[in-house]
Amino acid sequence: MSQEPWPPEASELEEPPANGGGGKSRPVLALLKIAALLSIVALCALSLRQDNGARRLPPKLGERYLEALRTNDYATAYGMLSRASRAAYSLDAFRKSLDASPWSWSGLALASSRPGLAALEYDFLAPGRPARRDTLIFALEQGRWVHPCDWPILRQARDAFARRNPALALLKAEEAARVDPFDPAARGLLCRSACLAGTLKLARFSCARALELARRYPSRLSAPAPGELSALLAAAQGVKDGGR
Repeated sequence: MSQEPWPPEASELEEPPANGGGGKSRPVLALLKIAALLSIVALCALSLRQDNGARRLPPKLGERYLEALRTNDYATAYGMLSRASRAAYSLDAFRKSLDASPWSWSGLALASSRPGLAALEYDFLAPGRPARRDTLIFALEQGRWVHPCDWPILRQARDAFARRNPALALLKAEEAARVDPFDPAARGLLCRSACLAGTLKLARFSCARALELARRYPSRLSAPAPGELSALLAAAQGVKDGGR
């Protein structure tokens, strides 16, 4: 979080021109300097407290969100989603997009943060399967930390691919990328579907963005794999396109 600049040296402050009341102006000016210094120190301390509070809040919300999912408290989890997520699908669609198999989590920690965005990492634990490190994103939305989630829309995009409907897959992949702009899987599907549809400008942007997000949040990319994304990007860059 930005901080107020440190005040200028005393030599940089202009002294008022000498006049008949000059003897009284020096003590007043000194008091003003002290008051300014105290105000800036107080602002810096407040800024640090706010920044530390913001860094502590997403992990607590992450615990609440993961526990709500683990215990099938879908209403609580759904209420923690971003406005774009809740506008895109219903609570019932959110519930149906989740795997009902038993699972647990551990090792939740803040992996990275910047103003308005926090990436949490945790171990996803399922019986009979090796632990998988996963990423959970929280973004600040109108003063409230929320989780952008595109799972129901991604499922529709993948179903469209399975049914060999590239037009619908492209539409749903675009929607998923709007709902969760930090998800490399959504951008990866958009990259693939845009290539199939011949919209190469969109393909170039989406493939490059998917690779960038996959480097930043590697555990969030399930398919397509980075190798396929690189190949699709190279193919899209090698073709001139007049489309979008």
